[in-house]
Formats: sequence, structure tokens, C-alpha cells
Amino acid sequence: MYKTLSLALLIISTNLFCQEKLAEDLIEELNIKYKDFKNVDIDFNFKYENINQNIIEENKGSITISQEKYLVQISNQRIINNGETQWIYLEDVNEVQIMNNDPENNMLSPQKIFESYEDKYKFLYLGEINRNDTTFIKVDLFPKQSNQFRKIQISVMKFNNELNQIILFDKEGGTLSYMIKKIGINNSLSDATFKFKPEEYKNIEIIDLRI
Repeated sequence: MYKTLSLALLIISTNLFCQEKLAEDLIEELNIKYKDFKNVDIDFNFKYENINQNIIEENKGSITISQEKYLVQISNQRIINNGETQWIYLEDVNEVQIMNNDPENNMLSPQKIFESYEDKYKFLYLGEINRNDTTFIKVDLFPKQSNQFRKIQISVMKFNNELNQIILFDKEGGTLSYMIKKIGINNSLSDATFKFKPEEYKNIEIIDLRI
């Protein structure tokens, strides 16, 4: 009996190690791929859902990333970050909030998710699923240190190793889902893409939170 139990535990441990290795290899491939791009332009569908709080929000958006710089546009909100300063513009109230960039709290960039992944996450390979004649691979990432998200789920198209979906699970029972519709790479961008100019907006309210 003890030999049988030991063998079963060995098989389970080996299987878990293989699953973790498969997940780690997939994230490594994504990490290398996105680090090689000068910039990435992504169109996505966004959905936030929290059944406990009866909240469902859906929208479309886009994000342009160039190393530490990014521009996010969702509905009437625009977030611009040039690596030093971050601007959040709210079109409905014609207001901009200005703050110093905090790289530790920046979860918007794929690079941020994948960088130092070995130290920051544990992995679980969920396997392959077929949807609309396309095969996807799913992986769960669990932060080793506590942060605002308890889990991140990555979905990748098997045939080209392209990101398809990112789901972030927060600690309040909510999920933030980014379904990627289109990805463009290495476009021609200027520094002006990642800078907000309040003087171009008439009667804008400026809230400067920089210290």
C-alpha cells in the first residue's frame, strides 16, 4: 500500500512539474516576443464584472505601448504615461489629473506582466481549448507576493503564439477581461504620442498631484 501511495504521489508531483514547465515555457516565449518589439498597438474589448456587487461594465479601447511609455483610450477616458509623468484625462468633465509615474503599480503593459515572471509568479498550465476552429492555450499566473490581483489568466493562440485574452482576478471577486481584437507592431510613433498638452483644451480643470 505504501509503495502504491508513494508511486501515486510521484506521478502527481511529476505531472504538476510538467504542467508548470509547460506554462513557464509559454510565458518565456511571450516575454521574448514582446521584448523584441519597439512598440505594440492593441485594440481590445474590455469587460469588468463583479457578481457580488452586481456590476457589469463593457467597453472598447486601445493601448499603445513603447517600452515604459503608453497611451490608453477607453470610452471618454485617456491615460498617457511617458515614463516620468502620467496624465488621466476625463472628457466628460474636461478634467486632467497629473501625477508622477509609479512603475511598481503599472499593470497596463504586457511587459510588466511578463518581466521577472520567474520571481513574481507561480504557474498552472490549464491546457488547450478549441473555439471557432482555433486552438488556444490557457495559463494561470499566481503572484508570489500579495497585490491587488490574486490571479492572472493568459490565453494564447497556439498557431502563432499571439495573445488573445488577459483576465485579471481582483481580491473583491471582480474580473477584468481584455479580449484582444487586433495587434499592430513597430509603428511609427513620436514623443508627442505620449504627452498630454492641457493648453490645447479650453477651460480644462487641472489637478496636479505631483509632489
